[in-house]
Amino acid sequence: MSDQAPPAPPPLPLRRATADDMPALAALAVAAYGKYVERLGYEPPAMRPDFAAHIARGEVELLPGPAGPDAYLIHFAEADAWVIENLAVAPAAQGRGLGRALLAHGEATGRAEGHARAILLTNIVMTENQALYTRLGWRETGRRPYKGTQVIDYEKPLQRTSEGSP
Repeated sequence: MSDQAPPAPPPLPLRRATADDMPALAALAVAAYGKYVERLGYEPPAMRPDFAAHIARGEVELLPGPAGPDAYLIHFAEADAWVIENLAVAPAAQGRGLGRALLAHGEATGRAEGHARAILLTNIVMTENQALYTRLGWRETGRRPYKGTQVIDYEKPLQRTSEGSP
Protein backbone atom coordinates (compact mmCIF):
# COMPACT_ATOMS: atom_id res chain seq x y z
CA MET A 1 0.00 0.00 0.00
CA SER A 2 1.16 3.50 -0.77
CA ASP A 3 1.19 6.35 1.73
CA GLN A 4 0.33 8.79 -1.06
CA ALA A 5 -3.13 10.29 -1.21
CA PRO A 6 -5.22 9.26 -4.20
CA PRO A 7 -5.34 11.80 -7.03
CA ALA A 8 -7.93 14.54 -6.66
CA PRO A 9 -11.13 13.91 -8.62
CA PRO A 10 -11.72 16.08 -11.66
CA PRO A 11 -13.62 19.29 -10.93
CA LEU A 12 -17.39 19.06 -11.05
CA PRO A 13 -19.05 20.81 -14.00
CA LEU A 14 -20.90 23.19 -11.70
CA ARG A 15 -22.64 26.35 -12.81
CA ARG A 16 -24.25 29.26 -10.98
CA ALA A 17 -27.98 28.82 -10.54
CA THR A 18 -30.36 31.33 -12.08
CA ALA A 19 -33.95 32.25 -11.27
CA ASP A 20 -35.05 29.83 -14.00
CA ASP A 21 -33.55 26.98 -11.93
CA MET A 22 -35.66 27.65 -8.83
CA PRO A 23 -38.47 25.15 -9.50
CA ALA A 24 -35.99 22.32 -10.21
CA LEU A 25 -33.87 23.22 -7.18
CA ALA A 26 -36.95 23.29 -4.93
CA ALA A 27 -38.01 19.88 -6.23
CA LEU A 28 -34.51 18.52 -5.65
CA ALA A 29 -34.53 19.84 -2.05
CA VAL A 30 -37.87 18.16 -1.35
CA ALA A 31 -36.67 14.87 -2.87
CA ALA A 32 -33.32 14.92 -1.06
CA TYR A 33 -34.60 15.95 2.36
CA GLY A 34 -37.99 14.23 2.19
CA LYS A 35 -36.59 11.07 3.78
CA TYR A 36 -36.08 13.00 7.02
CA VAL A 37 -39.69 14.20 7.43
CA GLU A 38 -40.88 10.99 9.10
CA ARG A 39 -37.82 10.83 11.34
CA LEU A 40 -38.21 14.47 12.41
CA GLY A 41 -42.00 14.75 12.38
CA TYR A 42 -41.75 17.95 10.29
CA GLU A 43 -39.98 19.33 7.22
CA PRO A 44 -36.38 20.23 8.01
CA PRO A 45 -35.53 23.90 7.33
CA ALA A 46 -32.96 22.75 4.74
CA MET A 47 -35.85 21.41 2.67
CA ARG A 48 -37.13 24.93 1.93
CA PRO A 49 -34.16 27.29 1.46
CA ASP A 50 -34.80 30.79 0.15
CA PHE A 51 -33.49 30.02 -3.32
CA ALA A 52 -34.51 33.43 -4.70
CA ALA A 53 -32.38 35.31 -2.17
CA HIS A 54 -29.42 32.93 -2.42
CA ILE A 55 -29.48 32.97 -6.23
CA ALA A 56 -29.72 36.77 -6.30
CA ARG A 57 -26.53 36.90 -4.19
CA GLY A 58 -24.75 34.34 -6.41
CA GLU A 59 -24.52 31.75 -3.62
CA VAL A 60 -26.01 28.71 -5.38
CA GLU A 61 -24.10 26.36 -7.65
CA LEU A 62 -25.70 23.35 -9.25
CA LEU A 63 -24.52 20.21 -10.95
CA PRO A 64 -26.56 19.69 -14.11
CA GLY A 65 -27.94 16.22 -14.71
CA PRO A 66 -29.84 14.56 -17.52
CA ALA A 67 -33.26 15.40 -16.06
CA GLY A 68 -32.51 18.55 -14.07
CA PRO A 69 -29.90 19.28 -11.42
CA ASP A 70 -28.25 16.25 -9.82
CA ALA A 71 -27.10 18.34 -6.85
CA TYR A 72 -26.68 21.85 -5.52
CA LEU A 73 -24.55 23.73 -3.04
CA ILE A 74 -25.38 26.98 -1.25
CA HIS A 75 -22.24 28.60 0.17
CA PHE A 76 -21.00 32.08 1.03
CA ALA A 77 -18.80 34.24 3.25
CA GLU A 78 -20.05 35.25 6.67
CA ALA A 79 -17.93 37.28 9.09
CA ASP A 80 -14.80 35.21 9.69
CA ALA A 81 -15.84 31.93 8.05
CA TRP A 82 -16.95 30.31 4.81
CA VAL A 83 -20.45 28.91 5.30
CA ILE A 84 -21.71 25.77 3.63
CA GLU A 85 -25.38 26.49 4.14
CA ASN A 86 -27.09 23.70 2.23
CA LEU A 87 -26.04 20.79 0.08
CA ALA A 88 -28.44 18.37 -1.57
CA VAL A 89 -28.02 15.46 -3.95
CA ALA A 90 -30.95 14.05 -5.91
CA PRO A 91 -31.85 10.54 -4.71
CA ALA A 92 -31.11 9.08 -8.16
CA ALA A 93 -27.60 10.60 -8.04
CA GLN A 94 -26.76 9.56 -4.48
CA GLY A 95 -23.98 7.07 -3.81
CA ARG A 96 -21.65 8.50 -6.46
CA GLY A 97 -19.59 10.72 -4.14
CA LEU A 98 -21.29 13.95 -5.20
CA GLY A 99 -21.87 15.08 -1.61
CA ARG A 100 -18.18 14.64 -0.79
CA ALA A 101 -17.19 16.39 -4.02
CA LEU A 102 -19.52 19.32 -3.32
CA LEU A 103 -18.14 19.67 0.20
CA ALA A 104 -14.60 19.64 -1.19
CA HIS A 105 -15.62 22.29 -3.74
CA GLY A 106 -17.13 24.44 -1.00
CA GLU A 107 -13.96 24.11 1.08
CA ALA A 108 -11.75 24.97 -1.90
CA THR A 109 -13.90 28.01 -2.70
CA GLY A 110 -13.68 29.24 0.88
CA ARG A 111 -9.92 28.73 0.85
CA ALA A 112 -9.60 30.61 -2.46
CA GLU A 113 -11.66 33.45 -0.97
CA GLY A 114 -9.10 33.71 1.84
CA HIS A 115 -11.03 32.13 4.70
CA ALA A 116 -9.19 30.20 7.39
CA ARG A 117 -12.17 28.00 8.28
CA ALA A 118 -15.46 26.68 6.98
CA ILE A 119 -18.57 26.04 9.03
CA LEU A 120 -21.76 24.09 8.52
CA LEU A 121 -24.55 22.61 10.57
CA THR A 122 -26.75 19.56 10.39
CA ASN A 123 -29.87 18.42 12.15
CA ILE A 124 -29.20 16.27 15.18
CA VAL A 125 -31.22 13.36 13.74
CA MET A 126 -29.40 13.35 10.39
CA THR A 127 -26.87 10.80 11.59
CA GLU A 128 -25.72 9.92 8.07
CA ASN A 129 -24.50 13.50 7.59
CA GLN A 130 -22.73 13.49 10.94
CA ALA A 131 -20.78 10.35 10.04
CA LEU A 132 -19.78 11.81 6.66
CA TYR A 133 -18.61 15.13 8.12
CA THR A 134 -16.51 13.38 10.75
CA ARG A 135 -14.89 11.12 8.13
CA LEU A 136 -14.04 14.20 6.05
CA GLY A 137 -12.27 16.00 8.89
CA TRP A 138 -15.03 18.26 10.17
CA ARG A 139 -15.04 18.79 13.93
CA GLU A 140 -18.19 19.19 16.03
CA THR A 141 -18.13 22.54 17.84
CA GLY A 142 -21.51 22.56 19.56
CA ARG A 143 -25.19 21.75 19.63
CA ARG A 144 -28.00 24.27 19.77
CA PRO A 145 -31.61 25.07 18.88
CA TYR A 146 -32.10 26.43 15.35
CA LYS A 147 -35.34 27.32 13.54
CA GLY A 148 -37.41 25.08 15.81
CA THR A 149 -35.06 22.11 15.72
CA GLN A 150 -31.75 20.99 17.23
CA VAL A 151 -28.56 21.20 15.18
CA ILE A 152 -24.91 20.28 15.44
CA ASP A 153 -22.35 22.88 14.38
CA TYR A 154 -19.20 21.76 12.56
CA GLU A 155 -15.99 23.52 11.63
CA LYS A 156 -13.07 22.66 9.39
CA PRO A 157 -9.79 24.56 8.98
CA LEU A 158 -9.06 25.65 5.42
CA GLN A 159 -5.29 25.49 5.57
CA ARG A 160 -2.95 25.87 2.62
CA THR A 161 0.16 23.83 2.08
CA SER A 162 3.56 25.50 2.31
CA GLU A 163 3.51 25.99 -1.47
CA GLY A 164 0.29 28.00 -1.12
CA SER A 165 -1.96 25.50 -2.83
CA PRO A 166 -4.96 23.80 -1.18
